[in-house]
Amino acid sequence: DYWGRGLVDQVIAKLPRALAAEGRALLTLSSLLSRERTVALLAEAGLAAEVVAWEVDDLPDDQRGAHIAQIQQLSDGHTLPVGDGEVLVTYLLEVRHG
Repeated sequence: DYWGRGLVDQVIAKLPRALAAEGRALLTLSSLLSRERTVALLAEAGLAAEVVAWEVDDLPDDQRGAHIAQIQQLSDGHTLPVGDGEVLVTYLLEVRHG
């Protein structure tokens, strides 16, 4: 897990107990971690998530090629083709009890 899925999943597992009844948590993740998978795991934990902001970012120079291809092969994480290149989408999720 060299793209961060395990770390985010650990946070999701701890959030139901850590989050106050009326509390809100903010979670930032890129499209390489899959927003869809993250939202599904949050729902399984009894939490609801809403995208409150997003932006498109260029791929960092050190995250091109084989590394990205392997992440996309092993998961539903993805980049988006734009022009002659690819970009990441970064999401800000607001998480609360469902």
